[in-house]
Amino acid sequence: MTPDPTLAALSDTLFSVAVGLYSLALVAFCAQLAFGRRPARQLVAAGGPPLPAADQATRGTHTADAAAETERGRRWGVVAVVLTALGAVAHAGVLVTRGMATDRLPWGNMYEFATAAVLVGVVAYLAFAVRTPALRHIGLFVIGPAVLGLVAIGLFLYAEAGPLVAALRSSWLAVHVTSASTLGALWGTALGRPAVPA
Repeated sequence: MTPDPTLAALSDTLFSVAVGLYSLALVAFCAQLAFGRRPARQLVAAGGPPLPAADQATRGTHTADAAAETERGRRWGVVAVVLTALGAVAHAGVLVTRGMATDRLPWGNMYEFATAAVLVGVVAYLAFAVRTPALRHIGLFVIGPAVLGLVAIGLFLYAEAGPLVAALRSSWLAVHVTSASTLGALWGTALGRPAVPA
C-alpha cells in the first residue's frame, strides 16, 4: 500500500511540535530548580551560638522570601509538567499518524521504534510525577535526555513512511517491539529516579 503523504507530513510536523514542547518544558524544569525550595539561612555569630530570631530579621534573613521562592518554583514545576503532557500528546500523535499513513503498526524501523521508546519513558515520568508530586523536579533528568534523544532520532534515524520490509511482516512484531520499547524506556526512567525511603 502507498503511504498517505498528508498523514506522513502531519506525523513529521507533530515530531517537530513535540520536540519544541519538550524543549520549553526543559526550560521550565530548569526554572523550577533555579527558583525552587531553598532552606532559610540562619546567621551564626563568629564562634558563638545562632543569633536570636529578632537579630536575624534585622540582619537580612527573610523567611518570607524563601516562601516566595518556593511558590515560584512550584508554579514553574506545574508549567513544566503541563508542557511535558502536551508534548507527550503531540509525541503520541507522531506515532498514530505515522501508523495511519502506512496502515500498519508504527514500529517498522529504528526511527519509529526509538520514537516509541522515548514516548514510553516520558509517559512513565508523567505517571510518576502525578503519583508523587514532591519528586516532580526530576523531570529535568527525563526530559533533557528525551529532547536530546528525539533530536538525534530526527537527525540520524529518520526514515520516510513506507510499508514493512518482508522480513518484518509477522504478527510477532507487535509483541516484540512493544515489550522491548516499554521495558527499555521504563528501565531508563527508573535509572533517573532517586531512591525514596519507605
